Amino acid sequence: MAVSRIQLLDSALAQAWASRAAEVGFVDGRVSATGKAKAVKANKQMPAENGGAELLTEIENHLMTSALVHVLAFPKVTAGLMVNAYGPGESYGWHVDASTVTVGQDRVRRDMSFTIALAPPDSYEGGELQFYEGDKLVSVRLALGEMVLYPTGLLHQVTPVTRGERLSCVGWFQSWIQSAETRTVLSKLRVLNLECERLGGFPEALALRQNEAFHMLFRQFAT
Repeated sequence: MAVSRIQLLDSALAQAWASRAAEVGFVDGRVSATGKAKAVKANKQMPAENGGAELLTEIENHLMTSALVHVLAFPKVTAGLMVNAYGPGESYGWHVDASTVTVGQDRVRRDMSFTIALAPPDSYEGGELQFYEGDKLVSVRLALGEMVLYPTGLLHQVTPVTRGERLSCVGWFQSWIQSAETRTVLSKLRVLNLECERLGGFPEALALRQNEAFHMLFRQFAT
């Protein structure tokens, strides 16, 4: 299972998005939950009204133009995006995200889930994102502006917040590469290619061959 953490935003941009979300306000987060998830979801969600849609569009544009995100996720389309807030006593119990979602007129597959922290970790207690990596329980607490990406379909939860407010952006990608294992291999190959370019000193023909191999594999597995 490939779980990745990157520093996506600087603190100024993360705080700016948090301030704009606070200006928009929040509604009951259960409006976006379906099935059994509705019974275990207790948080707040930024609505599309009052400028919420504009903020989500800005976040989406940032994600879809991020070189780091493209290396790790190969995103084809954003398959849902929201800003959530958790205050004291609020949590999101164990659940699995829906595998598909309607975007416009299309039914879109969800391959990768992500969370971006919009609050510094010392501003709240509790609120860890937890999931199982094999038999090991993993708890994730992100720095301000940090992003975690993981395969959609994992059983996961957000533990109860006991102090302060946990603010984050969560969403999903449909990836060009559906298989998590293949996506991991291609990501490693792409990182290697970029590192060779950065370090220099490699024969140009070798770098071209490496890039050729990446794109041959990408075309083979892209959906």
